[in-house]
Amino acid sequence: MSQWELHDVERSDLRLVFQYQPNTGLTLGVSIIQWDLGAVHPDGTITLGDYTPQHSGNFLAFVRIRISTNSFITWCTYSQQLSPGCGSNTWALSSTMAHELGHSLGLDHPVTGPQAATVMECITDPGEVAFVQVDDVSGERYLYGGGPSGTPVNPPC
Repeated sequence: MSQWELHDVERSDLRLVFQYQPNTGLTLGVSIIQWDLGAVHPDGTITLGDYTPQHSGNFLAFVRIRISTNSFITWCTYSQQLSPGCGSNTWALSSTMAHELGHSLGLDHPVTGPQAATVMECITDPGEVAFVQVDDVSGERYLYGGGPSGTPVNPPC
C-alpha cells in the first residue's frame, strides 16, 4: 500500500518534510517551506510559490516547494475553502501547493488563466480555488501513460 508519512517538522522555518513510499519501492520526499519570494512584480503579479525537483537517475527523488510569506499574500487553508469559502482577497494554499507539485512531476502551464479548468494555469485570481482537473490528469497520463490523453500545446506563459 502507498502512503504519505510526515517525516520531519522543523519549527524554525515551518518546514514540513513528507516521504511517500509507492508500491514501486522508490521513496519520494517532499519538503514544504515558507519563504519570502519577493514583492509585487512590475506587471502586477505576485509569485505565490516555486519548486525545485531533485532526481536520482531517471527518477524524481525529492521536491522542495517554497510557499511565499510576503506581506502581499493572505492564504486560505483547505478547511476554509470548504466552509465558508475563501475571501476575495486571499489565495488558496492547497491549490498553490498542488500547482508546484504538478510542475515537479513535469506539468507546464496549459492556459494563461485565471478561472481556467486546471490547477496548472499561469495566473490565478485572489479568491480563486483550483482543484486538480481533467486537464491536469490528462497531462500526467500523456507523460507517464495510463490511458488516453490529449496532445500537449506550447505553454502560453
